[in-house]
Amino acid sequence: MTLTKIATLTFDTGENSAMALAVCDGFLYAGLGTSEELGTGPGKVVKIDLATFTKVSTLTFASGENSVYALVLSNGFLYAGLQTTPGKVVKIDLTTFTKVSTLTFDEGEDFVLSLAISDSFLYAGLGTLPGKIVKINLADFSKVSTLTFDEGEDFVLSLAISDSFLYAGLGTLPGKVFKVNLATFTKVSTLTLDHIEVIVYALAVCDGFLYAGLETLPGKVVKIDLSTFTKVSTLTFASGENIVRALVSYRFLYAGLETAPGKVVEVDLSTFTKVSTLTFASGEYKAVALVLDSFLYAGLDTAPGKVVKISFPIPAITSDALICVVAG
Repeated sequence: MTLTKIATLTFDTGENSAMALAVCDGFLYAGLGTSEELGTGPGKVVKIDLATFTKVSTLTFASGENSVYALVLSNGFLYAGLQTTPGKVVKIDLTTFTKVSTLTFDEGEDFVLSLAISDSFLYAGLGTLPGKIVKINLADFSKVSTLTFDEGEDFVLSLAISDSFLYAGLGTLPGKVFKVNLATFTKVSTLTLDHIEVIVYALAVCDGFLYAGLETLPGKVVKIDLSTFTKVSTLTFASGENIVRALVSYRFLYAGLETAPGKVVEVDLSTFTKVSTLTFASGEYKAVALVLDSFLYAGLDTAPGKVVKISFPIPAITSDALICVVAG
């Protein structure tokens, strides 16, 4: 079982850092950091035709709507989380590929680092001390409430949803994963990892397990049993396979690594062992975002930004089979 690079799409000058990816109806959307220094310059979203793997158009946000760090889709709309102070979420109509509106959070609710959707609500994880999650009603695109964690429970880097719970990965030492009851929007449990298992950059859910990608050297993925919310085991990658920035799963787990050049590691979930590693070409570094369709796509934190198209040895994904995919 091997991963094979098919092609690389390089964006235009000034369209830097493909920090987030989403796919819908034959198109790939890449959220950009837009500048050499992430967080400055208006954010952009690039629309890509998957049939030809070519750029269709670029949507540029208004001044002050900087740096797209997270993307999520729902009912014909794309939501882009911005790394701004205060944090913002931009709503985009996919039919016209135009901005509908921008929701700006309250003072102190800064830096949208992660997004997740359940039913008619959007959840935004913030890069604050302590960490916060903002709940948004999609019906009228308004803020409902904010869940603030305790001191030392900082930076909500990743979010994932399974059944009636939201899971939040924190940028702490050691790493922590929180379990949040969606019905009450309250924290119900905390899983603290081992002291060398730090900073939960990515989360993915598949078949009753949660997988947490860590900012370690080498990179690590922690397997968590959702029925008991306990750690099962930790998979440590090889030397040089550092910092898991993105996870996505479909029968196998794929981990995007923040290396130069960038790498994607394939993991067999049935045995929780590494199958293979795909290393990109020189200049194709930092695989910080992943998404699956009939191919695997990796967004690179480069200037200009790039997206790598990868074939993977699994039958093509169909809407009926899409049961374990969580974009990183």
